[in-house]
Amino acid sequence: MLNDAPVLSITDGTVPIAGRPVLRHVNLTVRTGEFIALMGANGSGKSTLLRALTGLRPLSRGSVEVFGVPLPRFKEWSRVGFVPQRSSATGGVPTSVWEVVSTGRLGRRRLGRPLLPATGPRSRRPSRWSASSTVAVTA
Repeated sequence: MLNDAPVLSITDGTVPIAGRPVLRHVNLTVRTGEFIALMGANGSGKSTLLRALTGLRPLSRGSVEVFGVPLPRFKEWSRVGFVPQRSSATGGVPTSVWEVVSTGRLGRRRLGRPLLPATGPRSRRPSRWSASSTVAVTA
């Protein structure tokens, strides 16, 4: 039987920063196959909402569920991808398309094993290159 629980939901969420609520009574449901865009002016709470949805910023009211599981009990983090906003991400260390796409594979490797085996039948190269060609990105 298919699980028709939302992929992600927040119900009546309130998020405080320094004791002051910056998001109040937020409701959002994202279902399988949906794509959403979170847009707003600087300082409007977009990053705060994403942090609350991933448990990086606590709610003072309301609840978050991931794949139908309350956030405090959710354990399958390998099913979730999140790239935090960093203003310094473009400076300092050069990064290739291959490296960015490969970071999505970090949660799927065994502890103590290299990110991508160089050769052999278990090599992740096909999935990495398939992912970058799917989004029309080239190295």
